[in-house]
Amino acid sequence: MNCPNGHLTTSTDYCSVCGVKISAVTDPEPAQNQAPVQSTMCPKCQTSQLDPNAQFCENCGHKLDDAPQLSTPAESQKDAAIASSVSTETPAAPIAPVTASGATTGWRIEYRVFQGNTGADEEATPVKSEGPGDLLLKNQVTLIGRTSPKRNLYPEIACDWDDAVSHRHAQIELDADGHPSLTDLGSTNGTMLNGKLITSKTPVKLQDGDRITLGGKTALVVHKPEPGT
Repeated sequence: MNCPNGHLTTSTDYCSVCGVKISAVTDPEPAQNQAPVQSTMCPKCQTSQLDPNAQFCENCGHKLDDAPQLSTPAESQKDAAIASSVSTETPAAPIAPVTASGATTGWRIEYRVFQGNTGADEEATPVKSEGPGDLLLKNQVTLIGRTSPKRNLYPEIACDWDDAVSHRHAQIELDADGHPSLTDLGSTNGTMLNGKLITSKTPVKLQDGDRITLGGKTALVVHKPEPGT
C-alpha cells in the first residue's frame, strides 16, 4: 500500500516512513520491466522492509540507518552461480618439464685397461678392470674420473686403477636426441679422442667406434645402439 506521499508501507493507518495518515489509496500497478529493488532488513527483529527508503522498521519501529541491504532473488541466484563455477573449477594439471634422457638411447662405453701406457700399443690386450666391463649411458651426464670419498666424488666411470686420471677428468653428455658428446673438464693430463688431444671445456660429438684415451693405461671405446634397442 502507498501513502499519500507515495511511500510504500504495510501499515493501514499511518505511513511507516513519513507518519502521514493513510486514506483508501489504490496501489499502483507494477511497472513493466522495472528493475528489482534491494530491500532493507531490520537489524533488531530481522524483518525485511517493503520500502527500501524506510527510516523505521514496519514491525518494531527500530531506526534503520545501519540496516544491511538484502540482495534480490535474481542477484542471489547470480552470486550462487558465480560461487559454484569458481568452487567446482578443476585446476589445470602442471606441465612436467621436458629433459633429455639417455635411458633408452642404447649408447655404450666399453672399459679397456692396459698393463702399459695406452699410447704405446694400440693393439694391446686389455686386462680385467676393477670395475664393470662396460657402461650403458642412462644419465644425461656421465662423469669420468677417480673416486674420492673425501671430495664426495663417485664418477659413473670410475678409473680408480689409473693414478694419472684426474678425479673430475671428463664427462659424456647426451643431447636432446640422446647422442653423446665428450668434454674434457680441465684434467691434468688431458683427454685424447682417436689419438688427438681435445680442447678442454669444448664438447666433441662421439661416433660409433671412437676411442677415448686418458691417464696412463685407460681406454674407453664408444659403441652405438644395437639394432632394435
